[in-house]
Amino acid sequence: MKNTFTLTTTAGQVIENGASVCLVPEPIRRYMTLTEFTPETLGAYCDWSAENYYPVEITARVTGQVADGTVLYLTGPDVPTRTYPLSDDGTCTITNLLCGRTYFASLASPEDAPMSEPIRFTTEAEFPRTLRVPGTNNTRDIGGRLTADGKHRIRQGLVFRGATPRMMTPDELRVMTGDLGIRTELDVTGGGESSDAVAAVMSRELHSIKWYGLIFSCPESFDALRDAVKVFTKRENYPVYVHCSLGRDRTGAIAWILNGLCGVPLVDLCREHYLTMFSLRGDGENAGMAAHIANITGMTAGFFNEGQPGDSMQTCIEKFLRKIGVTDEDMDAIRSILLEDA
Repeated sequence: MKNTFTLTTTAGQVIENGASVCLVPEPIRRYMTLTEFTPETLGAYCDWSAENYYPVEITARVTGQVADGTVLYLTGPDVPTRTYPLSDDGTCTITNLLCGRTYFASLASPEDAPMSEPIRFTTEAEFPRTLRVPGTNNTRDIGGRLTADGKHRIRQGLVFRGATPRMMTPDELRVMTGDLGIRTELDVTGGGESSDAVAAVMSRELHSIKWYGLIFSCPESFDALRDAVKVFTKRENYPVYVHCSLGRDRTGAIAWILNGLCGVPLVDLCREHYLTMFSLRGDGENAGMAAHIANITGMTAGFFNEGQPGDSMQTCIEKFLRKIGVTDEDMDAIRSILLEDA
């Protein structure tokens, strides 16, 4: 008799063959409809709770005679094949899946043991793609955002942002380098939040940048910001993990620049920034929601000051980047890598 298994999401959905699954947790789904960002509107959703930040995950539970070495086998037409070892109770957890992809789950057993019939399911093309990465927090893929004209989308799986990986163990780092395929660590603290263990498994780029309004008022830091942006002009650097300490301020400035340069509208730049407030350390040293709003308002004004009245955020970011030494060719290279048809 063949083994059987069930797939159930942490949101309580039993996944039948052909099902559609949303990976975005419900509090974040509601938050993503916000268009005004005040302490009151943000406070209704963002509570600095890691459990509200983590993606919807899938638990596989096997029934029947489970042979030693049986694994859950997950594959798809445009996703890398993964295997998940089963625990002693015949379960495993599937996490950090891509959004908008079709997967096939089945049991793979040792030689002469039966295999199950596959369950096909599709993850909805709904974003953001938050991630569970042990050893760090506030980790997410910046991919999935639509451009203002609705014609293009930021590719998934190329730029990840989050908090420092300094204390991660080798097993935890394998989630980054194996599951997520990250090749390059971009530490925008300039080296204070890196570790030799991380450097041993990823290329390292160290650039000490400023954040929020300070990126405009400190010309002595323009070179560091220019060099950090140029990391994203080279295909061989991807996927990139960009981080500071909390993954909020300096990391947020880089995410804002990349998304804005690609044409993501201002309201979604704000949503992306404040998403950090769902994470375990998003509030940092209890700076408070009002302080974060003031910071991002200042950075928004700083970019608009780089342009002319009526200029879009994308145009203003382009003008600022030219001023600090990022060329049009560099910007075109970044867009050619990060953008795909919607």
